[in-house]
Amino acid sequence: EEDENLWLSKTSKLILDKNWDEVDWEYLGEYLEDMSKSEQRSVVSRLIILNMHLLKWMFQKDYRTNSWKVTIMEQRRELNLAFEDSKNLKNHGEKSFIDRFGTGKFSNGFAAFASRV
Repeated sequence: EEDENLWLSKTSKLILDKNWDEVDWEYLGEYLEDMSKSEQRSVVSRLIILNMHLLKWMFQKDYRTNSWKVTIMEQRRELNLAFEDSKNLKNHGEKSFIDRFGTGKFSNGFAAFASRV
């Protein structure tokens, strides 16, 4: 089995050189699909971590730590970067948030609170 980075480099060169017949299209398609799924899982994971820490921040005031605040800021920063780069990831993040945390009054207020911490 070939080194993944080497394969990516060779495949991109084949495409840029328009050597269409030499490209392993099936593997390339699977690779791109896996990358997309990985990015989506990363967004969901960051949303879960952000929400867990925001809930702790809201309801465990006596136990607040700087590490919670740093985690909140870091997750928010990474999500914002991902959402700026990809409208698809932003849509996936919004849908995943609603699927996991609902659309009720609490989640709307929570989202507003999340932007202020």
